[in-house]
Amino acid sequence: MPEEKSVSKTNDAAAVDDFVNNPDFFKRLLDKLYEGVYFVDTNRRITYWNQAAEHLSGYSAEEVVGHYCQDNILNHVDDAGTQLCFGKCPLVNSVETGLPHECELYLHHKQGHRVPVRVRVTPVRNAQNKIIGAIEMFVETGSTKNRGQRLEQLQSRGFLDPLTETGNRRYLELELFKSLQEFRQHGLAFGAILADVDHLRIINEHYGHSVGDQALRAVAHTLANAVGDTDILGRWSVDEFLILVPQDSLEHLGDLAERSRALVERAAIQVGPDQIIATISAGASTVDALDTMEMFIRRLENLLQRSKYAGRNRVTLR
Repeated sequence: MPEEKSVSKTNDAAAVDDFVNNPDFFKRLLDKLYEGVYFVDTNRRITYWNQAAEHLSGYSAEEVVGHYCQDNILNHVDDAGTQLCFGKCPLVNSVETGLPHECELYLHHKQGHRVPVRVRVTPVRNAQNKIIGAIEMFVETGSTKNRGQRLEQLQSRGFLDPLTETGNRRYLELELFKSLQEFRQHGLAFGAILADVDHLRIINEHYGHSVGDQALRAVAHTLANAVGDTDILGRWSVDEFLILVPQDSLEHLGDLAERSRALVERAAIQVGPDQIIATISAGASTVDALDTMEMFIRRLENLLQRSKYAGRNRVTLR
């Protein structure tokens, strides 16, 4: 019996060795990772793309491998909306310095919206220690589980806008009423941002309402990824979104409004050969002591209109 066990262990070890030495072993291993992983050569041509990268970005390996990462695929931007592919690219930084690089940024999803990710880049060297490319690993920041739970709660209570997967008008009115009550009774100040999708009517007329709906979803999902966990986002009207922000700092409110505007500007949907970019105009304000719900919303609408009159794709604060 001991001899049979020894033979069995030897066979198991040999099977493991065969598995590990199989040319496809590392590909299968990388495809099982939770993190998105892709390889590029020194020209930033993508040579490998794992299954998690497809899940996080919406792009399949067939759509990506062989292309260059600067070909407007992931189109990384920072939280100010600055494009990194032609400037502070983490891949270029790692290849040029020979050092690992880590940062947080927003990638462009195939469906058009922006996704916040944490990126780690490591240079790849050959046997002669020459850098031949780099590997980038990325994972979505924030809690996907919590986001899914919030959507389920909104749906179960009849508060979900099904097109944009954000809160509906009834939900926003209830939350705004509660925020005003807490402000009056406990002094808990808050602010709000009212954002309107620029030229949605023109998109609908030129491309059809299904494309307009795609643009609305891209804007909504980008806004959802721009706001904080305690912020409340919903669809206020056909082409308007309201964000309630539990902060009494006008500076914080302005930063959030500008980040949201910049990220939406860098979101885009592809319709045949055309890339459609939907921008937003916004008005933002903190609550005043004498505000009623109607007065507060009217002020936000007036600020929004000022952004429209000033040329759109901008934020007006008060």
